[in-house]
Amino acid sequence: MSETDALRELRLRFRRHFPAVRAVLVEAAPLGARPDEEYDALAGPLVRELLQGAGPAAVTAWLARELRERHGLDPAGVEVGAIAGRVVAAFRAEERS
Repeated sequence: MSETDALRELRLRFRRHFPAVRAVLVEAAPLGARPDEEYDALAGPLVRELLQGAGPAAVTAWLARELRERHGLDPAGVEVGAIAGRVVAAFRAEERS
């Protein structure tokens, strides 16, 4: 597979997974009532992490760090592990479909 084909495949996978990951984040609402763009900004990098092979533990750590550092939220007040598990499950379901 050429580099161009690999990049095209990666973009297609990103587009396929983004809606499912975003839907979990919006439903779980770790950011609270925030504009859609903030959930988009959280979902995009998270999908990239998942495409690189991140599992539940890595997603939990990533999400906790994002909430704390980028959004100024205390991740202890959010069920980060449960959200990460749902995100990974949604991602893997898309992989199988």
